[in-house]
Amino acid sequence: MIEKIKKHWVLTFIMLIIIFMVVRCNTRVVMLDLPIGEHLENLDSPTGEYTLRSYRYSGGATVDWTLRVEVLNNETNKKYNIYWVYHEKDAEMKWLDEETVEINGTKLNIFKDYLFK
Repeated sequence: MIEKIKKHWVLTFIMLIIIFMVVRCNTRVVMLDLPIGEHLENLDSPTGEYTLRSYRYSGGATVDWTLRVEVLNNETNKKYNIYWVYHEKDAEMKWLDEETVEINGTKLNIFKDYLFK
């Protein structure tokens, strides 16, 4: 009987880990497939290697604005989203150094962080 309970808890624990990993990975995938939106501005990094590009997106008359910011690597032309926030219409962006930006008061490392809410 105790062996069955142990197996049950082990299987439950493994399933929880799998669910956590799927949700975590799925969030990153969702960040890649965001709508484009209306282009607002570009802001080059201090060395010019990267560019922040901000976009405003509206889902329609009954949905508020969403702000999206992507990072463009100017050498490889690869881009990725680091910021997607509902109820924000404008972007106040600045580079703090070559790896860190501040977008509407939120500091993000362009290689490690993203904000999706």
